[in-house]
Amino acid sequence: MRPARIFPGFFLLASLAGCTAPADHPALQNAALPPLVQAHRFAYHGNVDGGYQLSPDGQKLAWIGPHFMRSTLFVRDNRTGEVRRYRARSRSFQWTPDSRRLLYAYDTSGTENTHVFMIDTADAAAEAVDLTPYPGVRAGIHQIVASDPDHVLVYHNRRDRKLRDLYRNDLNTRRETLVAQNPGDAVSAVTSRDGSVQRWQMSREAQRPAEERRQPLAVRRPALLKKPEETFRVLGTSKDRSVVWALSSRGRDRVALVAAHPTLGWERVVFADPDVDVTGVVMSRVT
Repeated sequence: MRPARIFPGFFLLASLAGCTAPADHPALQNAALPPLVQAHRFAYHGNVDGGYQLSPDGQKLAWIGPHFMRSTLFVRDNRTGEVRRYRARSRSFQWTPDSRRLLYAYDTSGTENTHVFMIDTADAAAEAVDLTPYPGVRAGIHQIVASDPDHVLVYHNRRDRKLRDLYRNDLNTRRETLVAQNPGDAVSAVTSRDGSVQRWQMSREAQRPAEERRQPLAVRRPALLKKPEETFRVLGTSKDRSVVWALSSRGRDRVALVAAHPTLGWERVVFADPDVDVTGVVMSRVT
């Protein structure tokens, strides 16, 4: 039985090694052809580590790297040097404020319905726990509150597939509590640093004038085609609540990080790249 188990691994390595045989067509026998690109270079990079994140207390370092040709989450104890491995498919994760757990969102079904997962790094044998185990539901991490390490704010559309409600999930008991129900025309809750809900970010359709919303789509379509949809995604509020941090493309070709006034609506660009959109922002828990 042992050779039967070894053979598939040998065949896989042989198939990933690429082909160096010369061309056999007469017209190509004397041609200077470039070497064939090995297939595994498109499918897997076996020596790539990345996504390093230091825990809030500085005592642990987490990153994603390869282990037996599988993407693996590594967590190193900086005091002892011990490295633990966990099975996690996402390359994007966040520490809880107590430096104990890692949270991430990932789609395991292939339907673009992400769920929120948790790994307890205090347990060497911990498995990823699905905190939003609802079939057909799309969930995500809304906010990790620095003063509340035992809970996380998540959003999902379990109640209504067209709407996202805000929930607080207990990381110890995994019990979920509804924090704010979507009023029906909002896309995201705006919360303060302590996790309290300040307002809802309304959908683009809700922001249109009433007379425009009553027009049939066939009438509104030319205007929609002439003006591309703009992005404005709220990330949170400043400590003094004077501005809202957001990713915005309003009035520009690229998405930038902006500080916007919550009522007057003006924007001040904090960071913008001349060539690409800003897609992610790391918010400091201190400033």
